[in-house]
Amino acid sequence: MNCAALPENLVESELFGHEKGAFTGADRLRRGAFEAAQKGTLLLDEIGELPTAVQAKLLRVLEDERVTRLGGNRSTRIDCRVLAATHRDLEEEVAGGRFREDLLFRLNVHTLHVPPLRERRDDIPLLVDHFLATIAERFGARRKRIAPQALAELAAYDWRRNNVRELRNVVERMILASPDSSIDTSAVPAEVREAPAVREAPAASRAADDGHAEPSRTYRELKEAAERRIITTALERNEWHLTRTAADLGLSDHASLAKIMRRLGIRKK
Repeated sequence: MNCAALPENLVESELFGHEKGAFTGADRLRRGAFEAAQKGTLLLDEIGELPTAVQAKLLRVLEDERVTRLGGNRSTRIDCRVLAATHRDLEEEVAGGRFREDLLFRLNVHTLHVPPLRERRDDIPLLVDHFLATIAERFGARRKRIAPQALAELAAYDWRRNNVRELRNVVERMILASPDSSIDTSAVPAEVREAPAVREAPAASRAADDGHAEPSRTYRELKEAAERRIITTALERNEWHLTRTAADLGLSDHASLAKIMRRLGIRKK
């Protein structure tokens, strides 16, 4: 359930349900999300957007493991797993009086932190591959291939504005801008292609194995590292068969792939 998309006057009804006649327009009984998730899982997405009054009722439901529909006087026991997701810093929201501290403590049993895309650049080729497939399916078109150089441009970009959503938008723009079956660097948007030449490496803020922080790398170094990962992944996927790998990457022939491998110093182990 996307809490941010719920009208404030319907949040309680959507979460907890309502009895017939509970309010104007309630012409039938409705079970809420908690009852619908019985013996299953309820994901409360963007929980930081819930109104404060609803937060108090949500805390009571989590504590008592019982839910009472709006307009009702009988509670129903619930048995479901509750996951909550948010892009906000809830501790800052608590400090600002926008989120209940007791609800945060109740939810914060186990936390999974998803780092921003710029801190997990190895995921970019996988995400691009996924978006190429899903966007082609949505358009009802044949799936296009992306050239290694274009993928390297994407992998070297910072993605600070809107994370994975920005990447998906860029991939869609590249598909629409490419009349051929292969997407090359000319389709990479200018704001990605012409980004500042020197950027901080994703690992620069993390300690290396020896306890020292890794130095930042230039744009060219980041680009070469991304291209090396792309080529190596494709080679492993095709069991190091050069002709199949070249076709998989949208290259003209295996000689082009071999040339790239020599430039990047890639050899089969």
